[in-house]
Amino acid sequence: MQPKWFEHSFRRNLVDMHIADSDPRFMRAYDPVHYVDNLVRAGIDTAIVYAGNCLGLCFWPTRVGQMHRGLDGRDILREVTDECRRRDLKVVVYFNIWSRWAYDTHPEWRYVNAAGKGHLVETQGQRYGLCCPNTAYGPYVLQQVADLAEHYAMDGFWVDMIGWFAGPCFCAACQARYRDETGAAFPAQVDWLDPAFDQFQTRREAWFAGFARDIRATLHRHQPAASITFQAASWSLGWYLGVSPELFAQSDYLAGDFYGDPIEQSYVCKLLEALATHRPVEFMTSRCPTLAEHTTMKPRELLEAQAFAAMANNAAFVFIDAMNPDGTVEPAPYVVMGDILARTRVYEQYLGPHLTRLADVGLYTDLRSLASLQDAGTPLADASPRRVPARSLQRVAATLVRHHLTYDVVTRRQLGELARFRVVILPDAFRLDVEEAAALREYVAAGGRLYVSGDTSLAAGNGDFLLGDMLGVRRAGRTAWEITFLSPTPGHSELSPATTGAPLELNEGMTLVEADADAEVLAHLALPYTPPFDAQVYASAISNPPGPASEHPALVRHAYGQGVTLYCAGRLESAPHEAHATVFARLIRGLLNGPDLVQTDAPRAVEIMVYADDHARCLLVCLLNFQRDLPNIPVHHIEVSVGLGGRPASTVTCLPDDVPVPARVQGDRVAFTVERLETFAMYRIA
Repeated sequence: MQPKWFEHSFRRNLVDMHIADSDPRFMRAYDPVHYVDNLVRAGIDTAIVYAGNCLGLCFWPTRVGQMHRGLDGRDILREVTDECRRRDLKVVVYFNIWSRWAYDTHPEWRYVNAAGKGHLVETQGQRYGLCCPNTAYGPYVLQQVADLAEHYAMDGFWVDMIGWFAGPCFCAACQARYRDETGAAFPAQVDWLDPAFDQFQTRREAWFAGFARDIRATLHRHQPAASITFQAASWSLGWYLGVSPELFAQSDYLAGDFYGDPIEQSYVCKLLEALATHRPVEFMTSRCPTLAEHTTMKPRELLEAQAFAAMANNAAFVFIDAMNPDGTVEPAPYVVMGDILARTRVYEQYLGPHLTRLADVGLYTDLRSLASLQDAGTPLADASPRRVPARSLQRVAATLVRHHLTYDVVTRRQLGELARFRVVILPDAFRLDVEEAAALREYVAAGGRLYVSGDTSLAAGNGDFLLGDMLGVRRAGRTAWEITFLSPTPGHSELSPATTGAPLELNEGMTLVEADADAEVLAHLALPYTPPFDAQVYASAISNPPGPASEHPALVRHAYGQGVTLYCAGRLESAPHEAHATVFARLIRGLLNGPDLVQTDAPRAVEIMVYADDHARCLLVCLLNFQRDLPNIPVHHIEVSVGLGGRPASTVTCLPDDVPVPARVQGDRVAFTVERLETFAMYRIA
């Protein structure tokens, strides 16, 4: 099969061009040669170039919509794509779903909130209006896509800002479509256990997935070989935006721009890969700290660490710049990025879709559960993404990375691959469905180990957990108080140093459960002596000390078939403090029941990832030193031991120069020493 262009492109660039046309000076100095000169200076292999911006202003002579008036009819999209071709760069055409022009020109196309008002954002760095694809705006977008696909050769098409970014749309078109498809009106309030609300959310997800499908089909009618990707950073707002696996499945590869810490990058690279149809995925970030800043450059050390972090995760790296209003770009950042990408480039020969990440732990991410049962009763008009648990998932990833437990992200796309993992973590996935439950049962029955928390599988369980028999627990409600404790059962030290007298505190409520007779209770629920935060009745004026343990189990171990489950009534895995992380990591290692894939004495800032290279029949080991405070302090004399999984191995070499490293093969493991690690190192075990 002919390789796809994105399978071997790892150095990409996007220049934001959200320039208005209110001033005749804007875009007058645009020079495609200067633009591409800078890309070449940075060593870019793929240019993502703007066809239009979030203001709805087009940089080509569009047949529908509004061309940027500062161009006086000049087709700069044609100019820059031709120049990129002349310089042997791949070309991806960028298209933005948002359109301030459409919002202003066609009020009948607007997204409408419950109060009947359109959504116009006017804050620093964001000045746009949202339109609804269920109105005539949807066909308008498809006309623009067809215009581009018919007249401009491209390797790929990049669609930005797809999703219900302001939450449920109450426009007449949405309400009429919902009534036609379901025979019902919108639900009045959020309630994830109400089939009517579940139906409403399912339709929202289907509408945007269908819109993406129509965009894809429109593109491919004219350019069947062009790739397409839809912005995937929207995953983090979960149900509110109406994201779904079906939406992401419309992309050939997944991409998104992110601005968080090293853990966010670790997690999202793995999540996007788990959701993607093809690999590698694309990690994007701006050269400035945020998109709202135009000239402030990130420290070189941060950009370098982010570029190497993408590489360590077998992902393409995109740095985002922003055009000046006159149409020029500043050369200096491209010099810096050229130096950084020259350092990453030497490792590209080892990367690509032929790599398979090996890991002990699978962190299950159920996109449908990116919501909260605690929103029940909230009027639909007041819905918000405040409780979407994206950060909670990243805190689980943080614990795994900092305690050197190798992990990968698992979604329903990997249900047939669960046996790859010795432990699967299932954090409060309350909308888990019958298909997912069946795959997890099969996994555990065959010997898998499963950690489960909170209300996982409740929505499909008719008032109880769908997985309850496997977990050995039955649901009995939820604590009324939002401070709870895990109180160890006598004889059990899994929660050490917590004791019955000093139980482990969680700053949130827990699910009330009853345990089956054959289940082993490791800890019980304890509550504070007095109602938390009551200003009149209290045990302590400042804190909420624990009272005696209750009869409700809080941590339960249960055998199922050849495997084991561990259920926690609270979300221990995402609690924010190191005390919780240490306990959780110990619990996961206890489930592993054997040596870790990677054993190391590396500092916690170092993440170690292992890949099986299907082409070279070897293992690749990537070490990423990404410290919170940069520049990195180099780390010396790191001991690394890797399980071979039955693969023959006798040599370890340091890439890219293939320098032999003394190796110690002991049974099914190989050990070696990393003498010095600055930011990134790659080793081959063969």
